[in-house]
Amino acid sequence: MSFVTEIENICRQLNKNMQEEEICTYILKVLKETVLHAISLNDNSNLKELKKNLKQFELMQFRINNRGPELSDYTEILNEHVPQLNQKTKEKGREIDELKRKLIERGREYRTAKVIETDHIQEIEIIMEITIYYSYRYQYSREHSREKTPERYRGDRYNKESERVTCYRCNEKGHYADKCTNTKN
Repeated sequence: MSFVTEIENICRQLNKNMQEEEICTYILKVLKETVLHAISLNDNSNLKELKKNLKQFELMQFRINNRGPELSDYTEILNEHVPQLNQKTKEKGREIDELKRKLIERGREYRTAKVIETDHIQEIEIIMEITIYYSYRYQYSREHSREKTPERYRGDRYNKESERVTCYRCNEKGHYADKCTNTKN
């Protein structure tokens, strides 16, 4: 393990800004082929992971060298199953990455739909404001009062109504107080 630290120090002396990935590449180049095969299934992209994987390899080698003869069958079984488990782990990792990608895509679709919905709501609100503005504008304007209504719409109703209406100024029938020509009051 000390040689990893030595290589790291040499790389740092050569280039103080050298990235960890480059240092890991130099370390992996000098490893024995058996060590490289044993740790190549794991993530070795940064120094921490590389050192952890090398420690695990050293521990495994220590156990293999110091075991009794009765453990050899179990070791062979483990050596057969570990690569299979590593392969399944990689496949699950790919599945997880695909699910993450789909989740991100759905999130984008949701945000897009939400923006479209917000725009639609804003359009509806603008239409409602315009409608309210024009309804109040025409509701209280003098040009839309009953006196300006065309004859064809008023018909006999207006005549009948004018016979029943009493002016509050002069108390005569037939007109409203705002149309009164009498100047008594």
